[in-house]
Amino acid sequence: HGLDGVPGVGAVGGLGGQGGGGMQPQMYHEQVGVAMQYAQEPMGMEQMEGFDWEAEREDQKRILLPLRRPVSSFFMPADLAASFEQQNRLLVARLQPEDREFYRLPITIDHERYHSLWPLPETFDATPVSYSSHCYKVTSTKDGFHYVLRRVMGNHSEKYASKAIAPWIRIHKLANGCHPNIVAVRTVFESQDFDEGKCLCFVYDYHPGAVPVAVQCQILESKRGLPVRCVAPEHMIWSYFQQLISAVVSVHSQGLAALNINIFRVLVESNRLRINFCGLNEALRLVPGNLSTEELQFQDIQDICRLIMTIACRTLILDAQTERRAYEVMKHSYSGELCGILKFVLFTRHDTQKIPTAWDVQSLAWHRMVDEVQQAYTHIDYLENQLLKEHQNGRLFSLIAKLGFINERPEFKNNPKWSETGDRYLVKLLRDFIFHSVSEDGRPQIDLGHVVNSLNKLDAASPEKTLLTSRNQDSMLVVSYKELNRCVRAAFDELREAAETPSASSG
Repeated sequence: HGLDGVPGVGAVGGLGGQGGGGMQPQMYHEQVGVAMQYAQEPMGMEQMEGFDWEAEREDQKRILLPLRRPVSSFFMPADLAASFEQQNRLLVARLQPEDREFYRLPITIDHERYHSLWPLPETFDATPVSYSSHCYKVTSTKDGFHYVLRRVMGNHSEKYASKAIAPWIRIHKLANGCHPNIVAVRTVFESQDFDEGKCLCFVYDYHPGAVPVAVQCQILESKRGLPVRCVAPEHMIWSYFQQLISAVVSVHSQGLAALNINIFRVLVESNRLRINFCGLNEALRLVPGNLSTEELQFQDIQDICRLIMTIACRTLILDAQTERRAYEVMKHSYSGELCGILKFVLFTRHDTQKIPTAWDVQSLAWHRMVDEVQQAYTHIDYLENQLLKEHQNGRLFSLIAKLGFINERPEFKNNPKWSETGDRYLVKLLRDFIFHSVSEDGRPQIDLGHVVNSLNKLDAASPEKTLLTSRNQDSMLVVSYKELNRCVRAAFDELREAAETPSASSG
């Protein structure tokens, strides 16, 4: 079998998330019977016109090969793998000696609690502010996780800032560690490790790959003017609205206001929105003192609607004229339900004694939350299926790693032929059988199906027997996978025991 398709692995389990692999005979005959039934029914001229006969032949070929699977079914989709690879590149990014910032930044900060500072781009938070600030990706020496450290220069009180962010930390504790739509703040401390002197440092969770809405939607400060059309699909707008309104409901329930809902401080990653840098305004005493908590919370709801309008029209909402124009444009592209909520929040005069709350606005579109939940569960099923594939891949990689530790080991316990004798010799023959098979004319067989099938039987300790042949063809052994499994475990346990036992010289 070639790499374009591999045989199923039957009852022993498969490498991919689909379990066994090939179809059962009954299922196979039922599918072929269905295909034959369709083939016998005459097609009308309307059906035959534009019919793709080549695609039909390929489908028939796939139906007639019940024990083959495409290689791609063993692994996660390429786009998901590329996303994870990009996140990993961001996580492992480090400054190099040739970088200008390498010698300007401290090696560690906060008594060696954080290290490996990596400057984040200025677009990570382009919100106009009255203070000097820089953001870095850092690594914690305590848990090894990566965080965002926001350094704020100036004379600010650490005690006051710690008290201000305490309610935000409580929100994440109530959400079992972290709210799904709010970037968690972890701590704040005062530092003098930087050349600029005293500063206040805020530590937030780091989400690699997440960028501000302004960057994702390419909405820059220079993109001004009146909106002319809507470019975002309505289902995405509803999803964003539900995520943000859910976040502010959690925030408002604690008597707080987000105050950070704009295109520069709302991060987006794979259609997930997160409000960033919560608690920063309170810690720096930038909250307007002339507004009540209820008015600040209503301002959050208005900011959500303005953000939605900005995403829909790809135009900055900077004044009342732009806001009204965006609303008029959206009325021609989106449902009356969505536009009705925008009108209720932004263009309806409310009594100061009866300001709408986040719960009131959320109740106006409660049935849309059902769609959001369904999409979330669908995505969970998708990710669980991909996780199952990688679990199977990891299980087989564990076997391959054990074979690598055992085979061709130069010396063990002063015995240079340890890997060539006893049970290890069977392990060597098994390795040759799995990876070094050749065809009758001596060509190497690159057959992933054979590898998967053999490793699954080995892992399951199948009683099925296989024929192992030495390289010089002088000896042939018939051994069960159950016996081979015992040989691998015994050899690896011997190596592990020696590795965990301290040598006499070290004692």
